[in-house]
Amino acid sequence: MIKTVRKLNFFKIPLALVLFCTFCTIKAPLITFTQTQTASEKQMLGEDRNLEKDGWLIASIKTSSSGSEIWERDLVREEFSDPDDRTLYIALRTLAYLARETKEYSASGLLAEGLDGKIRINPKAREAGAEKALSKPELKSRLDELLKITNESRDLIVQGKLRKETSLPGKPMTEKEKAELKRSLLLSWYRSVGQGEYYESSSGIWKKKG
Repeated sequence: MIKTVRKLNFFKIPLALVLFCTFCTIKAPLITFTQTQTASEKQMLGEDRNLEKDGWLIASIKTSSSGSEIWERDLVREEFSDPDDRTLYIALRTLAYLARETKEYSASGLLAEGLDGKIRINPKAREAGAEKALSKPELKSRLDELLKITNESRDLIVQGKLRKETSLPGKPMTEKEKAELKRSLLLSWYRSVGQGEYYESSSGIWKKKG
């Protein structure tokens, strides 16, 4: 009897969802993030009001071990009036997908954040006790691939944000203001360095955050 009731309840759940979706108007929420998303990327999207204005009502940015296939399927359904918007969106989703892996390698002393806005193999890998791990060809190959994709995506995001900010109606930005904005964007990931991770404290000087 108990099994029968459970079975019936199982079928009631999707039916209730169907009825709810049929008779209710659902307003898509603003962009939300998983815990693997860095604070800098949350801020980048959260402050970009153009996303909402342009109809970018994205429920969430998914992360999973097989997320690449899911995302590819999702992106086919997304429509963008501006190709630059799509490029920026894909770059942000790429970083969100790679965030957990990147953070794990950074916490292990394998990677370090530079003042130029790029992440790289930690120049202090020996000090961090990660030199032996870097000698493994398979891991080194994966890190090189991860760094290439991550840094390319960051560049796309910075350029996309600059285009959006400089194209806003009103007072045009001066070259100095543009340079300051670019610098601020490049340091977004640098400012998210966590305890125990390595970073470039000044040009060519690398330290572990205490």
